[in-house]
Amino acid sequence: MVWSLDTVNNFLAWSVRHPREFGIFVLLVHPVWLTILVALLLIFLAVRLKLWRRHKRALTFGLVAAIALYGIDALMALPRIGYARRTLDHPVIHRTMELPRSLVLVNASCDAQCHARLLAGELEEVILVETDPLGRRSPQPPRRYRVGWTQPGACPPERERAMPFEVRQLLREGFCPVIEPAEIPSEGVFVVEEGFTLVASEKAIPFTPTYLVDGPPGKLIRLQAVEVQLRTRAGVEVLAAQRYYEAPGLIGLPPLIGCWERPDNIVWILPAGDTGCGLWRWFTAGGDPLWGGKVGWVFDGVFTRPARPVTPQRRPQPSPPEPGEAH
Repeated sequence: MVWSLDTVNNFLAWSVRHPREFGIFVLLVHPVWLTILVALLLIFLAVRLKLWRRHKRALTFGLVAAIALYGIDALMALPRIGYARRTLDHPVIHRTMELPRSLVLVNASCDAQCHARLLAGELEEVILVETDPLGRRSPQPPRRYRVGWTQPGACPPERERAMPFEVRQLLREGFCPVIEPAEIPSEGVFVVEEGFTLVASEKAIPFTPTYLVDGPPGKLIRLQAVEVQLRTRAGVEVLAAQRYYEAPGLIGLPPLIGCWERPDNIVWILPAGDTGCGLWRWFTAGGDPLWGGKVGWVFDGVFTRPARPVTPQRRPQPSPPEPGEAH
């Protein structure tokens, strides 16, 4: 079942003009209500036509097979459901520590909080590391990101592009980060952000984390996970974590027949779940869907102010003109 863009737009316009009829339509075609209606109709026909007496063995076999199918599916889905249940809607901080001189940011940008620590001299550098779990792009090699200055408007494009959009206003003050090649350290403090979001027309896939310690089991549809890790020779300690997780859960009762393909960003037209042909599944989810993967909470909740002496990184004053250049 494929909906064209014109069909979707026309349906949206109709739903706005006829809200009452639209509500009735949603109730009728929603898979839960629809399958309940079909199930009641089948039970009524079985009783009315006395099918149970005629086909008792076949109906019993079908019922036992369905129960076994749902039991097996429930066992397979339990790890995903358990992972979703222990995914809270707020950051979990196991312990705090002093802000180190250097941070490794894996897929996480140096946001406003990060730049504030750099300019205050509390943080001397960050090492930017990129991964791509879906293999859809070529990650950049590791880069060292430090405070740098130029005349306002003179920052080279490659250094300007390394800055997140939320801190581009610093360019007006002459801020221009120094970007250098770097090696990924084996030890240190890592702020790891990993995950992906599949569009509605894509089926759920398994995910193998590159740096995450607490990765999700089985196939999933969406994952946004941040872990603050202290990596030493003794191992990896997770200091704090936050994530949002969506995955196919249990098979719907009863299973729906056919192919389901939901237009992207139209969440209410067709049932939520692992789309495509086959058995429709419920979503299992955990965490805050509005979080968006931001890491500002890390600097507020995990890191304390450093006890070591720090020197604020002020913009250097331009040197006075030579006597012959004065006007």
